[in-house]
Amino acid sequence: MPGMDGIEFLRHLRARPRPPAVALLSSSPADVRDAVERLAVAHQLRILGALAKPASLEDVQDIISRSRQEAVPKSSLGPRDYLSTLNAYEVLGLLPHGVEVHYQPIHRLETGQVFALEALARLRHPEVGLIGPALFVPICEQSGYASQLLTQVLDTALRDLATLRSQGYEELHVAVNVSSVDLTSLTLVDEVGAALQKAEVPPDRLVLELTESRALAETTLPIEILTRLRVTRVGVAADDYGTGYASLKQLRHIPFSELKIDQSFVRGAHTDERKRVMLASTVALARELGLATVAEGVETEGELELLRSIDCEYVQGFFFSKPMPFDALAAFLAG
Repeated sequence: MPGMDGIEFLRHLRARPRPPAVALLSSSPADVRDAVERLAVAHQLRILGALAKPASLEDVQDIISRSRQEAVPKSSLGPRDYLSTLNAYEVLGLLPHGVEVHYQPIHRLETGQVFALEALARLRHPEVGLIGPALFVPICEQSGYASQLLTQVLDTALRDLATLRSQGYEELHVAVNVSSVDLTSLTLVDEVGAALQKAEVPPDRLVLELTESRALAETTLPIEILTRLRVTRVGVAADDYGTGYASLKQLRHIPFSELKIDQSFVRGAHTDERKRVMLASTVALARELGLATVAEGVETEGELELLRSIDCEYVQGFFFSKPMPFDALAAFLAG
């Protein structure tokens, strides 16, 4: 590529109005391919995989399979130029009635049965359609409305879980995302307890997924809140483990009950020895610490088989289903 290498080319792809999905193919060492893949993700490109030359037929088939899957439903994106101008006034105006909760099932790997549901917030815009959390959650946090959003999602998720329990799905759990911003008030423990009591859902059927653990091990209040929640039998999961601020230090200080392994470690791990070793080591560490493990972002049979071989307990990803509204979820479970 005279005048431009592949890494620079990725940056140019990001500038396109509708960036394509990308498969990386390189004879570089695995650690270099990983670095390029992380860079592409930082450019917000949808990466189908990173293959070593020469690529096998199975690897190419996996790439083709990924290319047929939508990372996010089109209705949740909306026009790029419009969403880039989304402001706090619009978001906060939509909060009272525009929040919807979609669910992505989490499966027990040994049996394939649905074990839990991750509740994912969406915001319904009258013109754009569904807006994903990456665009509106930061606005809520910066504007002081994070607590209101969490209350809405928690109440809806527990109400829907209660409905499913009345239909015979009594063993189901539901997971709700919380951030460090949510862990700034001691009233959170009482609020969670009241929501559980109102929905008549046992505390051990709720898991709070900590989406960001920045500096939590350095402060007292969040750890006190999380510990009190664990005493009441509410589960606490380290979300996106292996990235960001989730680390061994957090595992030591925060009473997690499960680890959710970030999809960047799962994607293509069956063909990448470095990823396989890291994935297996993480699962083994969690097992030694008595923590459940959930692998996120499972998209292919190869990834599933690898996770089965290293005794990962639970899996979640497009291989099974995309996030869906409650009505579709009921049909999914019935099927």
